[in-house]
Amino acid sequence: MKKVPLVRRSPLKRGVKGLKKTRLKPASKEKSSWLAHYRERKKLDGHFVRCASSGLLMPVHLCEPHHPLGRVKKKLMCYIWISKTAHELIHDHGKQARACGWLLKPFYGGAYDPQERRAWPAWAEQFWPEEYLRPFS
Repeated sequence: MKKVPLVRRSPLKRGVKGLKKTRLKPASKEKSSWLAHYRERKKLDGHFVRCASSGLLMPVHLCEPHHPLGRVKKKLMCYIWISKTAHELIHDHGKQARACGWLLKPFYGGAYDPQERRAWPAWAEQFWPEEYLRPFS
């Protein structure tokens, strides 16, 4: 049997009853509440923030929030301010960033370990939820 390509005589119809377009919900209610809380927290940080990699006081538009634990539920509130160039380096070179301590195990699916090495100073964690703060040593 000879194979012949399909020839469509009429275009696909999109307005036909039964093919209603519905918008997907962009985020769950829980996630949207965490995002609202996160936006409010970032507003409280002010116009100048201290970069966790260099320790310099920088304007917010030159920095980005870095989430070393990831952006899931309460971990969204665990962020440090870091310069844009340093943030790009961290995410472009993930293996080295994990070795240095810029990306912690929960970021890439592992269990949280409070004793894990962190590359940033302790003052950068001052507004984190208590269960993710460094243990006293």
